[in-house]
Amino acid sequence: MAVTLKQIAEKAGVSLTTVSFALRGRQPGKRRLSPNTVERILEVADEMGYRPNHVAASLAGKRTFTIGVLVTALRGDFYERVLFGIKKEVYPEFSPVLAVHNYNPEYEKNELENFISKRVDGVIAAFSGHADNIELYREINEKYNIPIVLIDRRIPGLELPLVRTDHFDTSHRAVNSLFKLGHRNITYVGVVDNLEYMELFNDGYRTAMIELGLEDNMKIVSQTDAHRNQKVLKKFATRVISAWEKTSPQATALMVINDWLAYEILGVCHDRGINVPQGLSVMGLDDCSPSELPTIGLSSVWADLELVGKNAAKLLLERIENNSNEPTRIILPVHVRMRKTTRPL
Repeated sequence: MAVTLKQIAEKAGVSLTTVSFALRGRQPGKRRLSPNTVERILEVADEMGYRPNHVAASLAGKRTFTIGVLVTALRGDFYERVLFGIKKEVYPEFSPVLAVHNYNPEYEKNELENFISKRVDGVIAAFSGHADNIELYREINEKYNIPIVLIDRRIPGLELPLVRTDHFDTSHRAVNSLFKLGHRNITYVGVVDNLEYMELFNDGYRTAMIELGLEDNMKIVSQTDAHRNQKVLKKFATRVISAWEKTSPQATALMVINDWLAYEILGVCHDRGINVPQGLSVMGLDDCSPSELPTIGLSSVWADLELVGKNAAKLLLERIENNSNEPTRIILPVHVRMRKTTRPL
């Protein structure tokens, strides 16, 4: 027989309401439950083998206790860290339903429609950049009254809550860190895209170079959608190094839009006998976990992506509970981590 909240309350010596709030991870208004009380209730519930009945709760409260999480890709650990933060914030009341669109507008449309059909209580999404799906996001938020919180990039024309890292400061700090090492000829390897965050990376690079009096040395090498396909990524890296070899004077440092492209560039350098960092310094911008491995040691720019997930989940839960939809924007700081792929001149 299933354990009830009333049985837990009797054994823990607290009220039924207190048990309900403790198990949901919520506080009863202005009055706060003490950590000891919450811990005792959780221990009693675990000892008695309590399992929440989400089916009954959803029938009573018109909730499914699920959150749709739509991300661009699972390559690397960018979204893995974001998802970890989401899970920590929503557990145990809500379960994330993960979907991936790989920048494909049809995949994105299908996954969003699946969220609607599954009656998720809210959505956390990384927009693909395809304008065709903007109206569907609007319908989810306005027609179906499913709150949405965006991560990493905004959607043009929609005023939705957003949580992201400081993209402008990411490239701005990277340029300044390379400048402090003595680099003056810094090339930015980017991606041509219609997403706002790509333009912010570009602006950070340009602004830093101008502020440092290096506008004559500014150079951006870019390719459309290079970050969306591993095979294209490899070809782009080859093109970058081929162009660098033919340039005079050569850049002493490459600042690369993401670490996975930087890894491909390091591979091309190795194959062509270009010594990194003696012959060329390379720096990424999103500090994926492999970057700190001793065999790679890629200099990069770190941000607390778990905190991105936690803040996005917290905003979404507030909107689910309070039916609020204010366009809050949270921008989290970044930090440079210098490793062995960069050197002082």
